Amino acid sequence: MNIIKSIFRDNMFRKDELSEFVGKFYYEGARRKRYLVRFGVLTILSAVIAAYGVLDNSTATVIGAMIIAPLMMPIMAMATALVMGRLDRAFRSFLTVSIGAVAVVFVSYFIADTYFGFISLETNSEITSRVAPNITALFIALASGAVAAFAMSRDDINDSLPGAAIAIALVPPLAVVGICLSVGNISMAGGAFILFLTNFLSIIVAGSLVLHLLGLSKFVTKKLDGKALKRTFLTIGIGLLVVIIPLVLTSKKTVNTATIQNESQDIVENWLIGSEYKLNSLDVNTDKFDIVISGEGEVPNFDDLVNNLEELVRDEIVVHLNAVQSKYFEHFEQSNNTKDNLTN
Repeated sequence: MNIIKSIFRDNMFRKDELSEFVGKFYYEGARRKRYLVRFGVLTILSAVIAAYGVLDNSTATVIGAMIIAPLMMPIMAMATALVMGRLDRAFRSFLTVSIGAVAVVFVSYFIADTYFGFISLETNSEITSRVAPNITALFIALASGAVAAFAMSRDDINDSLPGAAIAIALVPPLAVVGICLSVGNISMAGGAFILFLTNFLSIIVAGSLVLHLLGLSKFVTKKLDGKALKRTFLTIGIGLLVVIIPLVLTSKKTVNTATIQNESQDIVENWLIGSEYKLNSLDVNTDKFDIVISGEGEVPNFDDLVNNLEELVRDEIVVHLNAVQSKYFEHFEQSNNTKDNLTN
C-alpha cells in the first residue's frame, strides 16, 4: 500500500503542467474545427480497416484499426472534465464520442452490406470473441482505462497508449455491431454493443479515479455544481452496474458450458467402453449435443447415452450422434537388412 501511495505522490499534477495537459483534450475556435476534421477522418478510416479486418478474420488488421482509432481521446476528455467539474466540456466530449460511435456502426453496416464474400457469424473468431463478453472484459477495461489516464498525465510514458488502445478495443466492437445488424442478427449486435459500453464506461470510471488520485481535482477550473456532478457520476455508476449484469450472466453460462462439456465427454467415453468406437468430437450448445464417433461394429445403446446426458443437465436435450464406420490400416516398411534376415 505504501508503494502505491508513493507512486501517486511522486506523479502528482503540478500547476505548471495543467494547461499542457488540458490542451491535449480541448480545442477552441479554429483549432476545434481542425481537431473535429482529423477526428472524423481517423474515425472513418479506422472503421473501414476494422470492418474489413473483422470480415476477413484478420487479427493483425483489427489491431491496426485499434491503434489509429481516435475514440480514446474524447472519452478521456470526459473523465478529465468530470474530475475538474466541467460538465459542459464533458457533454461536448460525450457528443463527439456518440457521433463517432454511430459513424463506425454505419460505415461497418455499409461495408458488410456490400461485401463480396460470405459472412459467417458463427465461425469468424473476430466476431464470436466480441458478441458474448464476460466479466473479464470489465477487469481488462478498468485496468486499460487506468493505464490510459496515467500515461496521458505523464509525457514521458505516452508510448504506453498504443498498448492501452489495443487492450481496451473501442472500434472493433462497434464494427461487429454494424456487421451483425447488416445480416439481421440483433442479438449478436447487442452483445458487441455491451462490450463497447463496458469499455466506454470503464475508461471514464478508472480514468476519473486515477486523475483524481493524481491531484487533478485540486485545479478546478469552474465552480462545481455539486448536485449535478453527483448525478453525473451516479448515472455513470448505474450504467456500469447495468452492463455488469449481462457480463456476469455470460460468465456463469461459459463456466456451466465448460463444466458440462468436460463431464459429458466422460459420459460418452464411458458409454463407448467395450465397443470398437472412439470419440472424435463433442460440441455442447445450451441444450444440444453434437457428437461424432468413429469405429466399426455395433454402436452401444443410444438411449443409454441420452439418459445419462439428460441426467447430467437435468433437462430434456437434443442429441445428434454421427457414428462413422471406419477401418484402420497400417503399412509397415521393413528395412533391407530385415528382409534379408527373413529370407536366410
